[in-house]
Amino acid sequence: MIQSSRNVKMFSALCCLLYFASYLTRINYGAIIAEIVSAKDILKSEAGIVSTVSFFTYGVGQILSGVLSDRFNARRILLMGVFTTAVINIAMPFCRTITLMTLLWGINGFVQACIWPPMAKIMAQNLTFYDFKKLSINITMSASVATMAVYVAAPVIIRVSTWENVFFTSAGVTLVISVLWCAFTRGMKSNGERVSKDKTAKMPMRLWFTSGALFSCVVLVFVGILRNGITTWLPSFMVESFDIGNAAAILTTAVLPCLAVLSTKLVGYIYMRFIHDEMVLATLLCVVMLLSCAAAFLWQESIVFCVSALAVITAAAYGANMILTALLPPYYSKYGHISTVTGVLNSMPYVGATISSWGIAKISESEGWSFTLLLWGATALAGVVFCAANMRRWSIFRKNTIKGDTDEL
Repeated sequence: MIQSSRNVKMFSALCCLLYFASYLTRINYGAIIAEIVSAKDILKSEAGIVSTVSFFTYGVGQILSGVLSDRFNARRILLMGVFTTAVINIAMPFCRTITLMTLLWGINGFVQACIWPPMAKIMAQNLTFYDFKKLSINITMSASVATMAVYVAAPVIIRVSTWENVFFTSAGVTLVISVLWCAFTRGMKSNGERVSKDKTAKMPMRLWFTSGALFSCVVLVFVGILRNGITTWLPSFMVESFDIGNAAAILTTAVLPCLAVLSTKLVGYIYMRFIHDEMVLATLLCVVMLLSCAAAFLWQESIVFCVSALAVITAAAYGANMILTALLPPYYSKYGHISTVTGVLNSMPYVGATISSWGIAKISESEGWSFTLLLWGATALAGVVFCAANMRRWSIFRKNTIKGDTDEL
């Protein structure tokens, strides 16, 4: 356990920077997908397959990474992930075919999955429960800042050079930050020991249902469909619906991570000060997504109103994702499987992302963007229903876990 408040702050800052860097090397492809489609003269659905495979391998990798991190040295697993993703980003511009890009980006998705579960384990072993939650919120914000940085920097890099340099820049930043994090955490506790004081504690399968974890998984799939679907395809939507250039569309899309940063900060503040029940807050955010979907459909002829509504959906989705993936796992630490729970929960949005990445491309090509907006609304409605149905189950589990177990958490 880190005792010095100065070291806690330093460790927290470096974790945020490392997650920021990992996000750069994960979402940069989606930020320049419209440019790649134009440069390589390929279909949107072909380019979408690259993201689809990455989302799939990321989701599967999250589960495997979580299990391994609970049993082996989490720090080594994390460092393998960040250094490998940097190498893959350097290699991406040299891919001559969409098949090779798909293969490499699929591997990138898997090694990216080796970052958050082991990081959560290291945080749980070295921070108090309060500091863990506080850092989890800040890490989520760093992901939003990274998204904003990519969507602002990508069009600038494209305008002054080529899309290939977006990958090179992301890799360079990641390598520098990874070395700094590696140096600071040397000797820090990160082995395969259980976080729980009870070394024999196990997490029964029925707890996934009785605690509401399975319902949370379903909600996170819907969140992933909305968050990643809009983030990935908004530039294409703007180019095709409002006839603006690719660079301008990508730059305009930077409003999404801007609002995501504000949303994460606001949701974190509301959670820490007012609404302490994670599922209640997640339900409210799903309602916001549903209302915003309705607004986007009704105002789809106006670029200002439609894009603003889609931005609010994304911001709310980021908030719900933070609540369900970053703030729920600590409640399961008494069972010694915090990385496993983290990995499973964090994989679910990417199941949704896998569905939306390729599915939205095909639906928008065949049915148009108006029908796509309707589908996003139906997805948000499903999220409200499942989240509301899970509130009582989670509330009981949360109260029973906190009672008498606060010190262990």
